[in-house]
Amino acid sequence: MLILPCSSPESGGKYKKNNNMVKLLQDICLDCIQKSLDRIPHAGSRLPTIYKEKLLERLASHDLLTPEYLPHVSYNLFVSNLRHINFYKCSQINNTVLQQLAASKCVLEDILIHGCENVSDVGVQAITQGQVELKELILRKLPQLTTKGLINLKSPKLCKLDLRGCSSLHTDFVASMATVMKNNPTIQSITMSNCNKMEDAAVKVIINNLNRSLEELDCLPHTLSDDSLAGIANSCPYLKRLNLHGCSRLSGEGLIQLSQGCTKLECLDLSYCSTLSKKPDNESLWTLPTSLVKLSLCGVRLDDERILVECVQRLKCLKSLRLCGVTCLNDKNFEQIDVDVLFVVASTCYNLEILDMAGLACVTNDLLVSLAEHCPKLSKLGIKGCSEVTDMGVCAVARRCPLKKIVVSGINNLTDKSIFTLANQCCNLEELYVNGCSLISPTTLRYLVDCCLSRVYIQHVTPNVIPNQLMGKNLDTGEFCRVDMIHVP
Repeated sequence: MLILPCSSPESGGKYKKNNNMVKLLQDICLDCIQKSLDRIPHAGSRLPTIYKEKLLERLASHDLLTPEYLPHVSYNLFVSNLRHINFYKCSQINNTVLQQLAASKCVLEDILIHGCENVSDVGVQAITQGQVELKELILRKLPQLTTKGLINLKSPKLCKLDLRGCSSLHTDFVASMATVMKNNPTIQSITMSNCNKMEDAAVKVIINNLNRSLEELDCLPHTLSDDSLAGIANSCPYLKRLNLHGCSRLSGEGLIQLSQGCTKLECLDLSYCSTLSKKPDNESLWTLPTSLVKLSLCGVRLDDERILVECVQRLKCLKSLRLCGVTCLNDKNFEQIDVDVLFVVASTCYNLEILDMAGLACVTNDLLVSLAEHCPKLSKLGIKGCSEVTDMGVCAVARRCPLKKIVVSGINNLTDKSIFTLANQCCNLEELYVNGCSLISPTTLRYLVDCCLSRVYIQHVTPNVIPNQLMGKNLDTGEFCRVDMIHVP
């Protein structure tokens, strides 16, 4: 009987307290199994479903689905009780793999296929056929996917549809989207950014079919008119998130209608809506729903500082505010806004995935510990030049967050301890920037490459590094460290 250990609350998810650089026993077991499915008899029958799903995700992330190994994977892991599929940036995931997975008769609740360039309509049709329990379908950056790939999508429970970056969704787009919406009337969140075909007609199809169920709409609608916004305001009273980034045809009148109709809005992106920079259109900012929690005005060249200050002051629930490129922003009126964004975001934004705090002197270990405790989905973190940060803060985030990208360039306090922790805790790390971190050795970075994805990108340019540093493994703790830093009694 093969049993994988689960972390206990008392241990904080670790088997050895106060040692962030030691791998979880659970991860060590999974590492061993994912490379030995061809040698462990009946491995699939001994594994709980949750670990089969984890193994499938890891196998794809580490490019282990080779033609020779795939039969062992499908035999052991393609089973009917799978519920969650997550394939990320793996060229080995193709139509054949998805067809084999669909043949297992698995009843899926969520599917994520992101950046798998060899997946086309055939594979998507196969994996979505008959999936009546499906709640989330995320198909991002699939260049071969067209609207034909969605013909089998029909689930009475579907809540989220994400087609971000699928650039070939253009043939019969409006008519196809109408069919998708009619077949899945329970969709609450729809994302189609960078699909190259979003227009007024498509938005009307979405709101006419989903109307009161729609809570999130992200389409990067550069060509949307005030008529579309009026339709959203009249038909979608429960809308919570709306992306109007770059909507140059938006007028103040359209924004007022939106504010009056969608009184439950929590997140609104008005970045680069150039018409809002001058009167009378900029006065519509006074009418924004007071329910807003997150607001972006990036690139809105607003000259009237009074409108900016009064707009922000009335939004009492605001927790995140982006003002890059707002021309009237200065030290005086920034003090009036008085929003302590960083700690509020760190302590309340459970779904936070990306955070860039480069160059902010106020970033401390305490802030990073708060992020680690409250933001379990944080995957991209930028703390370049945050001089108050030490190994303690970086290790805390690495231990608790599924980091894929981290920028720590220019933080001279960091040592190899941070890199070892990233290596042992963040097996799906894709990008690491450590320029100027002179206490971090090239040898340690090579160890990180061995532990993480083979395609991980590392940028490490630092003057006067110590050459030929010798690394050793502490047999008592299992951690690697520099030999010259080991204390010998």
